[in-house]
Amino acid sequence: MRRPKQPRIPYQDTTIPPERTKADIESLLKKTGAKAAQWTEDYELGQPPTLQFIMKLEIKGVSRTIGFKMTPPALAHTNKAGVTSVNMEASLRLMWWYLKVKLEAVRFGLESFEKEFLSSVLTNLPGGKVGTIGEVAVEMIANPNSSSILPTFTIDAPQLEAGN
Repeated sequence: MRRPKQPRIPYQDTTIPPERTKADIESLLKKTGAKAAQWTEDYELGQPPTLQFIMKLEIKGVSRTIGFKMTPPALAHTNKAGVTSVNMEASLRLMWWYLKVKLEAVRFGLESFEKEFLSSVLTNLPGGKVGTIGEVAVEMIANPNSSSILPTFTIDAPQLEAGN
């Protein structure tokens, strides 16, 4: 019996080792002005490492030091024996390209750094925990009882059809 063909994952054939890609990511961040970077990895879980970095930004004339947190997706790979594992090389390379594109968008003026990376900004949560603004926003949107300040919009089908 033939197994269904697995969809091709991005960068699955990369030969660039994870440690080199992590160094490449740190180099990108340094060139952009990052003050510090840290990787956190749980060797037993075998999941991609989490990156945290600090940038000093001036936002509307106010100088701030802001922390960011990002974790690449765990892109799975199944070998010929049917064993599935995380393709760490591909996962980290995807993150490198993602960061490169976002940093170029900032460099060429498509967006400000803080807006481009807003969902990855670290913030203090109730109970002394730390999370990202993106995580907080998703929780607020998903909670039907939330009295958040996030607006919700509805568009009637006739408006869509009319192009409004």
